[in-house]
Amino acid sequence: MLVRITEIPPEGKKTYEGDEYPSILEIAPDDRLVTVDQPVRYRVIASVASSRLIVQGKVWTEVRFRCSRCSDVFPCEIRDDAFERVIDLSKDVLSVDLTADIRETILLHFSGYPVCRADCRGLCSRCGANLNKRTCHCTPTGDSRWGGLDGLRLPCGRGEG
Repeated sequence: MLVRITEIPPEGKKTYEGDEYPSILEIAPDDRLVTVDQPVRYRVIASVASSRLIVQGKVWTEVRFRCSRCSDVFPCEIRDDAFERVIDLSKDVLSVDLTADIRETILLHFSGYPVCRADCRGLCSRCGANLNKRTCHCTPTGDSRWGGLDGLRLPCGRGEG
């Protein structure tokens, strides 16, 4: 998104509205965890004050994540309704490219642990069944990671040896 400083009226504001290709997010087309095929949209208002460019508005897009619990793919709207950038301008600056700022904002709103819904039951650890879609008949096993310590006898620390 390119903001042309000369288009902004003195003591005024200019609205920029449009979209960018999903490729600005630099997500590999074969990424198995997130897919972006919708444009990244923006609606911002730009103004110049005290040799600073002030841009405020919102940016948003639709992505598809792979659920961290059940591995199903689900849609998710990513949006920032408080997008804001303040950029110092020198006299020779004619335009400012905000594409990298939009990219950063969208990526920072990605969940580090996306889940399709809050009550997602995930996958059975034994048979791999999606527990949201069907009930498996596996019998749960106890946690045996500490089982080797069950027979361990330590001195109680009262001078016994």
